This record gives sequence, structure tokens and C-alpha cells, in this order.
Amino acid sequence: MSLHLSELSYITEQFVNKIVEYTPGHFLASVWDSNKFISIDHEQERIENVILHPSKTNMNTRCWGLMKIPNFDIEDLPFLMARDNTGLVLIDVVNLKAY
Repeated sequence: MSLHLSELSYITEQFVNKIVEYTPGHFLASVWDSNKFISIDHEQERIENVILHPSKTNMNTRCWGLMKIPNFDIEDLPFLMARDNTGLVLIDVVNLKAY
């Protein structure tokens, strides 16, 4: 499935700069100039969850990269890695937490 950032920006009504499909039809997106990540169900065209950046006081994090970690598995290893202006963030897409 191919999905363009402009489509997600329309769905989320926020400026999305990075996105990863972590399971079919489910995406994690970083919101530019914000301290959050959003989980999107593309089939339902809705935001499923909002995951706050671990640096809750820094409201201007800028994500430069977002990817699944090596050997990603939704049941055994459900983590994505984000690189931003504060460092690296590990995101658990099952338990909806960022570290």
C-alpha cells in the first residue's frame, strides 16, 4: 500500500513529517514541532492513539528519522526508533509508550 504524507496530513489535520507503516494499514507518524507521535488506522481514517515524547517539557521536538528497529515483530519486539533534536526515542507501538 502506498500512502503519501499529504494524505496523512489531511487525515490528521497536523503537519506530519515522518511516517512508518508498522503493520498493514497502521502507521506511526511524527508531528513536526510537537512532542507527540500519532498512531493512525488508515482503513478507518482516524487517529488511534497519541504517544507523548518522553521529553514532555520540550514542546519543539523535531523528528528527523523514524523506522522500525531491526527484527521488528508486533508481538515480540514492537518498537520503532525516532531520531530527533533531543536524541533517540524508542517507541513501543503496543503499549503506547515512548522512552
